[in-house]
Amino acid sequence: QANTLSLTNNGSGPMTITAVQVTGANAADFTITQPTLPVTLNPFNSISVPVTFKPTIMGQESASLQVTDSAPNSPHSVALSGKGIQAIFSPAPTSLDFGNQLVSSTSHTQTVVVTNTGTASLSISKIVLGGANASDFTVSPNIATTLSPKATQTYTVTFKPATFGSKTAALTFTDNASDSPQSIALSGTGISPGFSPAPSPLAFGPVLLNASSTLQLVITNNGNSDLVITNATLGGLNVSDFTLTPLTFPITVPVNGTTSASIPFHPTPMGSKTATLTFTDNAATSPQSISITGTGAAPIASVSPSSMQFNTQGANTVSNPTAVVVKNTGTADLVISSVAVQGTNPGEFQVSSVAPQTAVAPNSSLTINVSFAPLSAGSKSA
Repeated sequence: QANTLSLTNNGSGPMTITAVQVTGANAADFTITQPTLPVTLNPFNSISVPVTFKPTIMGQESASLQVTDSAPNSPHSVALSGKGIQAIFSPAPTSLDFGNQLVSSTSHTQTVVVTNTGTASLSISKIVLGGANASDFTVSPNIATTLSPKATQTYTVTFKPATFGSKTAALTFTDNASDSPQSIALSGTGISPGFSPAPSPLAFGPVLLNASSTLQLVITNNGNSDLVITNATLGGLNVSDFTLTPLTFPITVPVNGTTSASIPFHPTPMGSKTATLTFTDNAATSPQSISITGTGAAPIASVSPSSMQFNTQGANTVSNPTAVVVKNTGTADLVISSVAVQGTNPGEFQVSSVAPQTAVAPNSSLTINVSFAPLSAGSKSA
């Protein structure tokens, strides 16, 4: 701030000014534009001396402008005074730590209260979120504002981590305070439970009709916070062919821990079967669906020929063998538990040996040789 001091000769004769200087406690904060000296003023003539005040401290300041001249009572003094004022940016707190926060979820708000503890208006011109993870934080309001002395402004900050891990940012204010810009440190940790199923998909392969096969699904928490499973359901085209062994919810799986579920498969009609097992939990990927496949399988036996007519054969002799082919046209192993001759004359026909529980794979066949060995004359049947 500048003022102009006028030095006037109010006497009846010439007056010569030889020196103009500032003295006193705060002399350094007052400056003058020094006139060319010495200067002689005729009666009622004057010169101007611009005086500028540039305070370096807050509060009242004073000095004295001393004029040395040829007038009586020289030197003459002019009292100088002014008050230094300043805006002061005072935030509380100076940092915010949001702690652990689930990935993709928004934290509770935290606040920063900015107070102008100075004696001049605080003009905040810009509010910026910066730093490594600035996009994971939000601030409101983020517009320019002016705070009078002792006034406050509250800013709300939230944390929504996009990925898991430690996050940092800085809330920076640009203003007219002497220490501008000022930054508030922001920190938080994104946490996320992991959902890792194995095996996935669940593939049963062929299972005999009306039989049952069970697979175990193991779920591992490969994240960095507890996995909480709240529900699991079976659905899909052939859901009635599968069962989910009852589970008690909620299920909490610690970091690196596991839990398991049993799924029996009990096909009724033949053919390919599909279903879906869906889990609901607190992982970012919830709900997760695991496909289930299986095949309802059954053997189908066909025997060819369905009858045999042997030629006349002498008693107590054995005919050449005739082949009977047993073919499996189904989708599961055909298990032959025994082969036996029955009927009226079972002892007069011979069958090649077949081991108990002989399995005939799908689309395969087994040949059994049958011979006629009559023990007496006459028509024989079996």
